[in-house]
Amino acid sequence: MAESLSEIFERLLAKQQILLERYNAMKDKLQISQEENEALKKENEKQRQLIEKLEMDKDFLQMARQIAPDREALDRSRAMIARLVRDVDKCIEQLKD
Repeated sequence: MAESLSEIFERLLAKQQILLERYNAMKDKLQISQEENEALKKENEKQRQLIEKLEMDKDFLQMARQIAPDREALDRSRAMIARLVRDVDKCIEQLKD
């Protein structure tokens, strides 16, 4: 027996509701994924900056070791370089403000 028009319509409405629910679920998942992606991008940038700073510190320490081969001279050089780095960091912060 053939389906009536109202039965077909009811079936289509039920399928539409299912599709709408799936769409909303996927939209929510997309939003969560985008938020996670942004958080990961920020964390990645922080890690990149930390790596850059650590590489700079390593380079300064290598220079200090070349400049001052004995322990006392090395400590003085490290202190001077650390002071210079702090001064540069302060200047950068002032430029940002």
